Amino acid sequence: MDKAFGFILLLGFAGVESTELPDILSDLAKTVKGVDEFVQIGTHLAGTLGTKDSGEIPFGEDGRTISWSFKGKMIGFQWKYMGICTDSKTGHTETVFMESRGGALDHCLTNLIGRLKREEL
Repeated sequence: MDKAFGFILLLGFAGVESTELPDILSDLAKTVKGVDEFVQIGTHLAGTLGTKDSGEIPFGEDGRTISWSFKGKMIGFQWKYMGICTDSKTGHTETVFMESRGGALDHCLTNLIGRLKREEL
């Protein structure tokens, strides 16, 4: 209640007449509804357009594998892909955020394999 009174008082100081208040509040409600619909559409697309997948690839001669996965998600107002790669032997994990699925997986695998080779694991 105090916040609403403060908002109305602020509008009064800004020179907004009381006859304009219903229009301003209506516009604000429309904006909030539009942002909510935008977020719901993005969430729906994440589950329906193949924006997530996972698998394994063999790595080395000792039967070890690298598990990979990616998932598309909204980060702020941008759509990004999160790539996650994990080595089965050491448990080392690399996570990257990129604008494309391929980029996320490519950088994720490159970073993890480079790390394993540097550490001679």
